Amino acid sequence: MPNAMDIKAFILLMIALSFAAFFRPKVKDDPISNRVVLFWFVAATILMLAAVVWVRFLLLAIAAIILAPKEMDYRPAFYLTAIVAIVSRMQYRVPFPGINYLIVIDPAMMVALAVGIPALIGFMVQRPKDDPRAGTPGTDFLVLFLVGLTAFLLSRGANATFTNTLRNIILQFTILYIPYAVMSRGLANWNAIRALVIATMTNGVMMVAAGLMCWAMNWNLYFQAATFVEMMAAFYRSGAVRVAVTTEPTVIGICLTAFMMALWFLRKQLTTSKIFIWGWLGGGLFILLATQARGAYLTAMAAGAALLVCKIKSVGARIALVTGLGAVMITLYLALSASGFESVDKYGTFEYRQELLEASVKEVKGSPFFGNPDYYNSPNFQHLWQGDGIIDFVNTYVQYALKFGLIGLMLHILLFSNAGLRSIKHADRLRFGSGPLTDDGSAGIGYGVAALMAGMMAMIMTISTVSYIEPFLSILVGTAAAYARVTKANLASATPLSAVTASPQPEPAPQPHEEAAKPNALPGRKPFEIDVTPGPRGWSG
Repeated sequence: MPNAMDIKAFILLMIALSFAAFFRPKVKDDPISNRVVLFWFVAATILMLAAVVWVRFLLLAIAAIILAPKEMDYRPAFYLTAIVAIVSRMQYRVPFPGINYLIVIDPAMMVALAVGIPALIGFMVQRPKDDPRAGTPGTDFLVLFLVGLTAFLLSRGANATFTNTLRNIILQFTILYIPYAVMSRGLANWNAIRALVIATMTNGVMMVAAGLMCWAMNWNLYFQAATFVEMMAAFYRSGAVRVAVTTEPTVIGICLTAFMMALWFLRKQLTTSKIFIWGWLGGGLFILLATQARGAYLTAMAAGAALLVCKIKSVGARIALVTGLGAVMITLYLALSASGFESVDKYGTFEYRQELLEASVKEVKGSPFFGNPDYYNSPNFQHLWQGDGIIDFVNTYVQYALKFGLIGLMLHILLFSNAGLRSIKHADRLRFGSGPLTDDGSAGIGYGVAALMAGMMAMIMTISTVSYIEPFLSILVGTAAAYARVTKANLASATPLSAVTASPQPEPAPQPHEEAAKPNALPGRKPFEIDVTPGPRGWSG
């Protein structure tokens, strides 16, 4: 039975989510936001009122299966929703006769099994031969290779067993490949991409409302459902809660950055007052600051800088701006390090990170190519054990180098950076290309994906592979692959991106006066606006 604190948290969350549902920005021909809002309510109810953890996971899985949209175009948007609406600090060891446990299941794995696998099966069953859900061979191979390589490298430890090897394979497959595959295959047309943007905005509204309640009550309400509480003291600073909602304070940075981008991109389609736009943007910025997480701030700044770079047409000017920003960051770091970081780091985290980096360099030198799966117990790190009984590896790149060696690290960086650069390349072709293509403003989506990847690549310098870090990275890689593929189809057919659907409908022959008036491009369109005429199918549901 839920205790009094669970019930109190439930009531407060219902108030916050109800406010968000009632006052959320509305979009014309919205196919997904009602389902997003409903899942947030259902998930919060289960999390707060189901006291038994395995029952909680079971009910969440059933709810996700039932609420998943039948239309394949909207499965990726719902997949994202199912992840961000569930508290990340929750695990359950599935029992099995003869061994300690079968597998450790967490929300990301549960969503992959309950939503991701059925979606992938649906894509394969319903996909006609000419549907562009065939994937992208190069990125597909790299992701699958990384899954196999990392699962193998994790299974070399001193305590490696057959069951541990299977667990590692399942873990890497569910947190790396399935999120990537759902996005890369599910986002097969503009309807699906638009639904994902709308879902991102709606999820952000729900998160901001819940975050405001958490801040007002000085209580991370969703953590009432957490099953592991390592380093919970880190969620408070100077007596104030570091707002986290369903995940870590730093990870909130990428969620709210994506939310603010989506809200801004969709502003031309909103049917509600501009007051709501600015109000929710302000709320998102406030909660971002309320995380008190430098990683969250860095995420937003890096993503904003990336968008600024994308607005520049000249490649040379882009390189110069990136170089200048890099020089400023390096100069700032050197200036702060000369003073010992005391002026900005009263908690000593910078000093800890520097010691961690030095110890990690020593460790990597011992196993440079493929890493050491037992690095956690290495003598190089013994002086870094904290009072909570853990070593906080506050850098994902460091963890990749330690676990998978320099080869694994470089493959991950290649995957992430290629996704961002590829999105910019295809967005540029939409925005600046010549010929019969009509620029409908869809380049902004590609720039947004690239900016979010830049933000995440900056963020993971400040946080270890906890929470939803790796699923979010896989989602971005898959979204970038899908955007590139749909854009190619757009360019090949010389039609607007908004008209590329899985089952294109014949268009009526244009009248002579219409054809003469139609320009080859719209030079006045800003690159970060979505203002398109609904496509022939899938725009309402």
